[in-house]
Amino acid sequence: MKIAVDTSVIVDFLRRSDKENSLYSHLSSSYNIIISLISVAELYSGQSSQTKRGSEALSNVLIGVEIKAPNLDMAKFAGNLKLQYDLSLPDAFIATMAIDSSLPLATFNRKDFEKIKRLKLYLQNHKKD
Repeated sequence: MKIAVDTSVIVDFLRRSDKENSLYSHLSSSYNIIISLISVAELYSGQSSQTKRGSEALSNVLIGVEIKAPNLDMAKFAGNLKLQYDLSLPDAFIATMAIDSSLPLATFNRKDFEKIKRLKLYLQNHKKD
């Protein structure tokens, strides 16, 4: 089974000292993770990715993760989502990837994503501590 994962879930995992208790760790043990290429860009835009330790940690997280690149139709759809729901462009692309893949999206950013009617959200029991 696959699940779409938002950048926020990966960032939480990378920042935690108790990684085994993270939502990402829980999901990766039960699902095949799929993320948007946009999430990769977001992850590499962080300051910690510029350090050797941060870059290695990020590279390790991405091993075995399916990365989905947007195509022209997805870009058009993302643009419409951005306009209709007042989303950031990265969030619009991440939502589009999940919708296009017919997968629920795991995120800590429920506020922005829950307003999108066609998007199914993964209801996690894990809290972002």
